[in-house]
Amino acid sequence: MRPVRLNPEKGDWRSWRTFVNVMEEFQRPEVRGGQWAGRRNKLIALRETLREGPDAVRYFLNLHEPLSLPSIPGRLDMSMRGWHDGECGYFDVIEALDFFVSLEGGSAI
Repeated sequence: MRPVRLNPEKGDWRSWRTFVNVMEEFQRPEVRGGQWAGRRNKLIALRETLREGPDAVRYFLNLHEPLSLPSIPGRLDMSMRGWHDGECGYFDVIEALDFFVSLEGGSAI
């Protein structure tokens, strides 16, 4: 997903807003039914599966249905296979799970 931009150009999915949205879907139970919240082992397994490529991710998601990946604007393949044109939208977010702290009350980007 890097480089993540604070002020992306129109159509650029590599934005801080996209990063935070994906992070929230992975962490917060109130976001999209909280299907990933509290499932750290599944997220770590997803991280390893992402390394194996899009076909492995599709198999992983079928195996662990109803889990689905958060959507990323303009990258429909990513929500189905974890990858789009050789780019992954989830690996960096999963890597940041251990140290990411959401700051409430800040200005929206």
